[in-house]
Amino acid sequence: AVVSTQSTGGGGGSQPLRQTGSLGDMVSNRVFKGMTMPGHMGNEKVTVQNIEIISIDEKQNLILVKGSIPGPKKGFLIIKNAVKGLSNKEPIVLANFKEEEIKNHLIKEAKSYGASINADMSIDEMQKVVDAAYKAKDEEKVSKKSESKNENNDLKKSENGDK
Repeated sequence: AVVSTQSTGGGGGSQPLRQTGSLGDMVSNRVFKGMTMPGHMGNEKVTVQNIEIISIDEKQNLILVKGSIPGPKKGFLIIKNAVKGLSNKEPIVLANFKEEEIKNHLIKEAKSYGASINADMSIDEMQKVVDAAYKAKDEEKVSKKSESKNENNDLKKSENGDK
């Protein structure tokens, strides 16, 4: 592939990169205006406007940016407030996988206890509903046990009374 500033094809020789090849008729002893010549590529300041910052991780010293940024990896980057300003957009919300995992666990628990939960609820709200359902189910078990004990006692009393 030929690396070029003005997309010249390169002119013969071994591995030409930015060489132009023939410059044309040299009878006039000058180079005509607009002739594509080799030039310097890169090493220039590039400004990209209106890039959104998604999140900032201060512990790892990282900034998550939406879109591409100019320059090499580990290159120096200057981030400034936009002069023109962004149009009013809703901020992008990243999924928190730990939070989603906790919500899924609470939804499974709620199903096992017979409680109804929405995925839109917060974790605290879900936990309250699950705890209330757990207590209700636990009280139900306790009342069933006490009823069965009362029935057993009544049977024993009736058996003892019959003898």
